[in-house]
Amino acid sequence: MSGFELEMKIFKCILVWALAGWMLLTFRSGISAASSAMRLGYTAISPTQSIAWIAQEEGLFKKNGLAAEIIYTRGGGTTIQSLLAGEQQVAQVGGAAALSAMLQGADLVFTALLVRNIYYEFIVGPEIKQVADLKGKKVAVSGFGGVSHIATILLLNKYQLIPNKEVAVVRVGGMPEAMAAVMSGLVQGAVLTAPFNAQAIRAGAKRLLAMKDENIVFPLNTVVAKKTDLEKSRNHYLATLRAFLEAIRFLKTNKNRSMEIIKKYMRMTDPLGLELAYEEALNTVDDPYVDENVIQNALQLIASINNVGRVPPASAVIDNSLLDEARTSLGRPAR
Repeated sequence: MSGFELEMKIFKCILVWALAGWMLLTFRSGISAASSAMRLGYTAISPTQSIAWIAQEEGLFKKNGLAAEIIYTRGGGTTIQSLLAGEQQVAQVGGAAALSAMLQGADLVFTALLVRNIYYEFIVGPEIKQVADLKGKKVAVSGFGGVSHIATILLLNKYQLIPNKEVAVVRVGGMPEAMAAVMSGLVQGAVLTAPFNAQAIRAGAKRLLAMKDENIVFPLNTVVAKKTDLEKSRNHYLATLRAFLEAIRFLKTNKNRSMEIIKKYMRMTDPLGLELAYEEALNTVDDPYVDENVIQNALQLIASINNVGRVPPASAVIDNSLLDEARTSLGRPAR
């Protein structure tokens, strides 16, 4: 055997042992040798969207074998369209857009419910002292059929004010535009989240109430996928939910790093606004189990808004089995 042949034989042995060691390490860490590509859409620059951001920035998708790309798509309707077209595999989206599509027969299912309490604050002009003062006035929403619209309707209904009859509901664009409409006096109120609520208050508006104190429940932030995709690639979606569960724990236990991530994605420079944004995420994102009662009530509400007669049972659009399996795979009890 020549010297070259001996060197090649030694090199092949080293390569085989190195490959075997890498495969063993991969097996023990739970990371697949070939990561699965996954595109996840999120619909708002909001603190409650931070779970996907944390999972990406902290490498939790990668840890669970996913080569993830997270994509901001403004508006729930656009994100749902991308999901149905196969351009995205998972959507972190407001429940209103998903429910509207489901009522029209879309092949969608909820796999997690990240936020079920409406956390918006109702910000008003200085002339409004109580909710009843809004009678004959105007309030702003980001868009019709979206979460801010639903939140506004639920709040007005609770205080027995009829939307678009006793209180005009005006579509103005996004949260920044709603804030500007209140500050300019174009409207007398709007439901806002951090940091826009803090900015409006500093400019002279005031907080009339916090909706979390009103006991108004709605699937505000959900995780949605196509049923057919779940059936074909169950492990893919199981890995996604494992990453989400780990991201929720990270949010709860790593304040400073979580704030850095929120600051990056929301492009925040205001320290007070950043603190409020973190507190909003911390206090609203919780156990992601999808509650049938919450979904059934929301289906009824969206059906009434959209004039849909037939409402499916909530169980037809919920799959909690993946979440239970993700919990047990992380050493946590199933729900």
